[in-house]
Order: sequence, then C-alpha cells, then structure tokens
Amino acid sequence: MSSSDHNIRRIRPTAPRLALAALAALAAALAVTGLSGCQVRPLYATAGPGTVAVTDAMRAVRVEAIPVGESDNDRDRIRQQLHEELVSALQGGAGALPATTVLRFILTSQKAELGLEEFRDVPVANLVSITVSFTLSDAETGRTLLTGTGYGNASFDFSSQRFANIRAQRDAENRAAALVATDIRTRVAAALATR
Repeated sequence: MSSSDHNIRRIRPTAPRLALAALAALAAALAVTGLSGCQVRPLYATAGPGTVAVTDAMRAVRVEAIPVGESDNDRDRIRQQLHEELVSALQGGAGALPATTVLRFILTSQKAELGLEEFRDVPVANLVSITVSFTLSDAETGRTLLTGTGYGNASFDFSSQRFANIRAQRDAENRAAALVATDIRTRVAAALATR
C-alpha cells in the first residue's frame, strides 16, 4: 500500500445515509403521484365539451384605445400601432367574433437620452419607453375581469441624419408596442382560460 492509500477513507453506507436516501425516494414518488392528479392544461388547448376555446374567446375581444390629454401625433401613432398589434395578437389573422369582452387601454410614452457624445453634447443613444394601463371587462355586464399595466422599452441610435433619426425612433416605438402587445395577450389569454 502506498502512502496516498492511507489518506483515502472508505465510505460505508450508514443508517443515516440509508434513511436519507429512502426519504428522497419517497418524496420523489409522492411528487410524481401528486402531480398526476394536477389539472394543468396547455393555455391554447382545444376546449372540452361545453367550454369555449381560449383562441375563440380571444377572437371575441374588442380592443379600444382611450386617448388621454391633447392630441399628439407621435403618441397617436404609437397608440394606433399598439391597437393594431393587439388586434393581430388576439385574433391571429382569423377575424373577429362577436365581442363578449372589451379590452380598453391608456398609453403613455416618453423618450430619454441614454448617452451623450463627448465634447459635442449630442445624444448618441435614446430609449423609448411606453406604459400601457389596461382593463378587460365583460361586454354585457361591464364587470372587470382583469386589470394590469404593461411596459415596453426599446433603444435606438442617434445619428447626424435627421430622417434616419425619425425612422429609428419609429422603429423603436413599434418594437416597444409589440413587446407590450405580447405581454397583454398572454395575460388576457390566462384570464380568459380561467373564466
């Protein structure tokens, strides 16, 4: 035997280790059998008898934008973009069904300068942030089913070309609106699935 063999301890199963292994096996078995009775189903699964599929319920959502304050061309354009993104996200191109629920939203937006070019005091990066407060309610009774707030941010680079900056800002606003629409669609789908 070498001197390094003396430093190695042989690990023998002891009663506490066996008990711990048995407890872990029992917990795993209980977890598997406990989850088999769970009633989780995919969000966009086909509906069972007597229920409405989530995709059909989403197609029956009417989207309404609520203007706030004085008219502003940039904010009006973003509001229209978000409206179109929501309609597309909810209906999926399949067309609308008669409205059973109404989704109303209020949009606010702002632009912030993230970085300035040294010695010129000119912004080189900007951030567009939109905040959307929304309410989903029953079309007949007006009962509120869901309220929430969605946030979307997108950055864009600022250059010395005026029209390139305008286009870059619009693209950033469109990306932020798409982010918010995806978030709201997921929340609406979850609320309609539990209805």
